[in-house]
Amino acid sequence: MTNWLKLITLCLMLCLSAAQQPSEINPSWVRADYNLIETLIKAMQEGPNQVEQYYRKRTAFNSVENLGFGWTYREAQIGAGFISIKGFFYYKNSKLVSYAIHPQLPHEQSLVAKYRSWYAKSFTVTQTGVAPFSFNEEALQRPVSTISSLSKASIPVRIGLYMSPASGVEYGHSGGFASALLDNRKSFLAIRGQLKPQDVLFIMHAVNPASRLTAIEYYWQNKNLFNNREDIDKWVEQVFKELPQVKTMFGCTLVSHGAKELVGKYSQKN
Repeated sequence: MTNWLKLITLCLMLCLSAAQQPSEINPSWVRADYNLIETLIKAMQEGPNQVEQYYRKRTAFNSVENLGFGWTYREAQIGAGFISIKGFFYYKNSKLVSYAIHPQLPHEQSLVAKYRSWYAKSFTVTQTGVAPFSFNEEALQRPVSTISSLSKASIPVRIGLYMSPASGVEYGHSGGFASALLDNRKSFLAIRGQLKPQDVLFIMHAVNPASRLTAIEYYWQNKNLFNNREDIDKWVEQVFKELPQVKTMFGCTLVSHGAKELVGKYSQKN
């Protein structure tokens, strides 16, 4: 028994020692990352279509995701050495309208400053990392159709940001590891206390389907706050008809589920 304890102790000490050793930096990986960042930045400087083609040539795009009302998006990820860089591409009637690039820094702390300097040519570098780059994000923050009653109203910045797919396209409450709040739900809770009826109407017309459904949920919970409910109800039915299924989380599984049923379920909660 004593020998077993000694053996276990020795193994633990060896593991601890190995963990404390600095990880070996593979120079070919660093060169691959440099080439990835440099060539991507070059494509970004040439234009949005060049960025899309850059991703198409180097990786497989995920399947097309339907956002409704003519909007779709695809995402892709290019890996090199220590990092990979995600791209999100948004289309209206199959034409590229907007994209976002999400850069990554290496976990190896000795490389972070070097990679930050490479990104700084086209990305905003902050104290905490490198911010995503977005092209024509404003197009994703506008209503999918004209709202006659709000034709002269402007969309507050916080509302526009929530209307964009960048706020998360999965509708629901929580899911995944430790049943964490979904990104879209978290974003909604951050603005809920400041919402006015016209804000909710704008969100009902968002490009982002999860935001549209969350606004309908709010409307069903607070119908007394709204005028012209007959027109709103017609739009609500059009939303459900346009995209009958929506992405949601059941436990740790991402699934498609009936949009109207889900909104009915969550509108019963406060």
